[in-house]
Amino acid sequence: MRGRVLAALAAVLAVGAALALPLLPSRQGGGWREYAPGKVAALAVRGGAGEYALRARDGGWVLDAPGLARGLPADPQRVAALVEFLGRNRPLGHTDDPGAARTGLGAGRGLLVDGADFLEIGATDRDGARVFARRGAGGPVLLLPGEYARVLERPAEYYLDLRLVDLDPARVERVTLVRGGAGGGAGGARAAEVVEMVRRPGGPVFVRPGARAGQPVSVEELDLWLHELAGLRALGPAPGGAAPPGPGADLRVELRLRGAGVHSLALFSAARGPWTAVCGPRGIHFLLDPGQAAKVDRNAFSFADRRLAALDPGAVDRLVLSASGQRLHAERDGRRWRGQGLPGRLTGIDMLLWRLSDLRYEAGPQATPPPGARERLRLELGLRDGARREFVFHIDPGLPPGRCWISCGDRPDFYRVHDQFYKDLKGFLPPAPEAGSNRSARTHRVPSVAKGDTHGQNHC
Repeated sequence: MRGRVLAALAAVLAVGAALALPLLPSRQGGGWREYAPGKVAALAVRGGAGEYALRARDGGWVLDAPGLARGLPADPQRVAALVEFLGRNRPLGHTDDPGAARTGLGAGRGLLVDGADFLEIGATDRDGARVFARRGAGGPVLLLPGEYARVLERPAEYYLDLRLVDLDPARVERVTLVRGGAGGGAGGARAAEVVEMVRRPGGPVFVRPGARAGQPVSVEELDLWLHELAGLRALGPAPGGAAPPGPGADLRVELRLRGAGVHSLALFSAARGPWTAVCGPRGIHFLLDPGQAAKVDRNAFSFADRRLAALDPGAVDRLVLSASGQRLHAERDGRRWRGQGLPGRLTGIDMLLWRLSDLRYEAGPQATPPPGARERLRLELGLRDGARREFVFHIDPGLPPGRCWISCGDRPDFYRVHDQFYKDLKGFLPPAPEAGSNRSARTHRVPSVAKGDTHGQNHC
């Protein structure tokens, strides 16, 4: 009895082994091709989302698909990932052909590599972990990872490169923006405003408009704008590559890159809905969300280096702060600051100077004193080389809340700034003598301030 049970069990195991799909390399059809981005020049996908082709061209990839303009740029990273997927996901094994009804082969679905190497993809196995496949006509039935089935379901749009420009911001040497001036003459919607900037050894400067020629451009603002531009993604291709609306572009951008020629972009607004972006010399048309278009549209003021003082805090060795009878005179003593008439050391002055070096104006300069401006606080700095810097703060009830004016020494120009720095300075003053307060604390401390950088144009 025991012998019959063991024999029956052995028979069941033998049948199970025969029905299982073995995980053995294919014995027919030769070795698996070495798929790599540099060794594949063309891919055709035939799947549930239709048929489309990817072709290598001019160091990149383009996409051809029904319903889309021919030769649209393809995302190089996604195409490279597809090629690497083919090379990495080799056959898990092979099996006897159970027939087309089971394998799903014979329907023409699959991947055609370089116009000759066709990898046919059929149905998934019972647990969905593998797919039946065949390489070339008459080849054995292979078992590939189930991810192949998902690759075939991707639509052509998945591989579209929706970036408006393909650039490395660090290589941009010259930027030109032309705002308005549609039609290039009197028929334009508005007079053209040209902003042109160029990188120089000492930092970027304006070329145009003429009133700003030679003035410094904010490195931070320019780099941020270039990174935003490089990161912009279109909503998709314009239907049929239709001509953009209107007689001319609302905004034109030209970027000259070091060793990489010129990249161009033209944006056309719409009464409502997406804008149209025309990219590059081939004039490829994309749809762009209006909010994304607003990131591109910038004027000269937004790029200007608006820091009021190029100041090295370590070069300041004397500080005098005065307002309405209150006065603080402080001098550097080695690595410390000491105030006249105050015991102990002063803390926070270096941080205050760092903050001053990054103080930026919001509007200005205004050549004549604003009618409502009234002086409220004066800050004088003595530098190690004997130079003297002075900043005068003015309040004005006509300004928006949280704002004040600042002027620089004997210069007549007034700049509008946020008043937080002014408030910090006021809090740093000792009490007025008539207040009857005797600040006897050992350490006089400035309110907490934020650190800024020390490089910029000296406006004051």
